[in-house]
Amino acid sequence: MGYTENVKDILQAFYMGKIYPAIVCAMMFFSYMTATEVYVNVVNLVLLSIGLFVCDSIRPFIAVLPSYLYQFSMKTSMPTPEGLGALLSGTNLLLYIASFSLLAIALVTFFLRNGLLSRENLTSLPLKFSAIILSAAFLVNGIFSDRYVFSSTIYGVIQIVTFFGIFYLFYLGLKNDDADGLVGYLSYVLSWVAVLIFADTLYLYITSSGEFITDGILNRGLIIYGWGNCNTAGQCAAAVIPICFLGVIKNRGYWFYILAATLSLASAYLSTSRNALLLGAFAYVVSLLICCFFGARKARTAITAGSIVAVLAVVMLIFKDTTFVILNQYIDRGMDSSGRFELWDYAVMLFKESPIFGKGFFGTYTETYHLEWGFPTMLHSTPLQLLAGMGVVGFVAYYFYRICTFVPFLKNPNIAKTMIGGSLLVILVGSLIDNFVFYIPHMLFYPVALAIVYKMEADGESSKLDYYNYITRW
Repeated sequence: MGYTENVKDILQAFYMGKIYPAIVCAMMFFSYMTATEVYVNVVNLVLLSIGLFVCDSIRPFIAVLPSYLYQFSMKTSMPTPEGLGALLSGTNLLLYIASFSLLAIALVTFFLRNGLLSRENLTSLPLKFSAIILSAAFLVNGIFSDRYVFSSTIYGVIQIVTFFGIFYLFYLGLKNDDADGLVGYLSYVLSWVAVLIFADTLYLYITSSGEFITDGILNRGLIIYGWGNCNTAGQCAAAVIPICFLGVIKNRGYWFYILAATLSLASAYLSTSRNALLLGAFAYVVSLLICCFFGARKARTAITAGSIVAVLAVVMLIFKDTTFVILNQYIDRGMDSSGRFELWDYAVMLFKESPIFGKGFFGTYTETYHLEWGFPTMLHSTPLQLLAGMGVVGFVAYYFYRICTFVPFLKNPNIAKTMIGGSLLVILVGSLIDNFVFYIPHMLFYPVALAIVYKMEADGESSKLDYYNYITRW
């Protein structure tokens, strides 16, 4: 019995500590370089399942979920019919079924073993009313329109899973954990994710830049990561910047978090996404100022950030040919709408035709604008996407939910909520001229971060993390 308990303690320390997230992100990058997603996935999910069998918190899942998509390589090209077909056929399919079945068993065992599905826990869930309303709106998107297809309802179910399924999974799963410790852990994990995104980006440029840069001209439409395109990657990088800076204030080794945030900004630049670069740069400057004002080692934080940025600037000068090609791409595009104005006019027309429930996610297609196979046409504006695809019902339901999610950030504000909220705002503001809230990559860390904010509020941790304490404690 003593030996068993000792082994369990060692495993819990491993899964709840800082080594496990680094290993997970290292595996994701190895998979990206070697196109061994199927086999790395088995190792990844087996390790995670063991963690869920021995831990009293779902914290190990925080290391896996936000980093999961970044394992899919350029060679596999997962979003295409060919890539997905190769991943989900033959032996590969059996391995995925086996590994995800093990994870499902581990999750069920975890919740039952820890008594997390009690009536008391379920009745105290936050956002219940807004979740029911928005979920219903997702289910009926496009209903009764001339373009309704059942695929629209299926995509609505996917939104329910990402908005609420993952949120409640973590809110309940973190019941036995410490809110203050979770804040530091989240910033640590997402800092490694920031490094992972940069590593994927750098590897893409090293191995494939000749495909999208020819004769000094960059064709950004060919910047395909395997798990997303240039806009997706840039926004994913920009969104984690404020939470990386939270680690500067909250955790030891402040230089690592500054480095991660700076590499995220570099990823946003390399992605060629104007949206990501503008929001990322703004988030970087504001977050750095907050750290210099509220955090420990104020002068050292500023000096370290300046030094890291200077080193990156020197690296960019060394590789000036690529740097100038990317910069020229930004200059040439300028403030061009990239067809957004036409899309927005089209969205208004669709809304006028089906104002109640909209045309549905898959009812907004056009011959000119469409996304990759399997994904609906997006109209590059969350408000207009809601009106065109889900009508007034979806628009009102979504913004009622959105207002409800602002409450814990405005109630008992503190530094942790501010920085986490900053990352979520990058997604939301970026989605005003895109649709990131309806894409999967961004929604793999959004509900986790939101669950931790609600965990802080439920546990009354705000007073331990307020601004006054951060100014005086040092």
